[in-house]
Amino acid sequence: MDDNRKSYYAIIPANVRYDKRLSPNAKLLYGEITALCNEKGYCWASNAYFANLYDVSNRSITSWMKSLKDHGYISIEIIYREGTEEILHRYVRILHGGIEEKQHTPIEENFQDNNTVINNTINTTCEEGEKRKRFIPPTHEEVAEYCNNNPYPINIESFIDFYEAKGWKVGNTKMSDWKAAVRNWYRRDKGKPPSRAKPSIEENLERFRRMSDEL
Repeated sequence: MDDNRKSYYAIIPANVRYDKRLSPNAKLLYGEITALCNEKGYCWASNAYFANLYDVSNRSITSWMKSLKDHGYISIEIIYREGTEEILHRYVRILHGGIEEKQHTPIEENFQDNNTVINNTINTTCEEGEKRKRFIPPTHEEVAEYCNNNPYPINIESFIDFYEAKGWKVGNTKMSDWKAAVRNWYRRDKGKPPSRAKPSIEENLERFRRMSDEL
C-alpha cells in the first residue's frame, strides 16, 4: 500500500455531505483530513501532500481547504520560524458544526414551511448586525495565513506598516475589507516595473572619463 494512503477510516458527517456550498472534492478532502486526525488528533499534511495524493494542483487543494475553513468545518494553525515568515508547522483540526447557511442547518430545511417567519426574523437581525460590525485590523498571522492559502506573495510587514500609519483607511474612508486590500496591494506590486540600481561611484567615474576623452 502507498505510504501516502493511510488505512485510518474517514468520516464525512451529514452536515458536510449535504452542504451545497462545498464542492464534491472539498468534501472528499474533509474525509481525508478526518482520517489523518484519527492518527494524531490533528492533520499535519501539507497542501503538497494532498496534491500528490489526489494528483491535482496545489492551487486546487488551497481552494478546497479555504472553502472548508470559510464555512467553519476546519481550523488552520500556522507556526512560523521565529523572526521570519517561514512556515515550520501547520495544524489542521476538525471543527464540529460548521457555519450554518442562512441561519439554519440542512436538517431544519425540512421544516422550513413552519419556521418561515422565525427564520426571516433571524436573518434580518443578523444581516443588520453585520452592517454595523466594526472593522478589526488583521494580525500579522491572519495576513500571512491568507497569503499562504492564496497566490498573493506580498511583503506583509510593509503592508501592515503602511495601513497602520494611515489608520487603516483607504483614501479617506475607513477600511472594511482588509483581504481586498491585500489583493490590491499584490496587483499594484505586480504591475510595478523593476527598480533600476543606482550607478556606483566607479561607474560614474568611468562615464566621466569617456566624456572627457570625447572632448
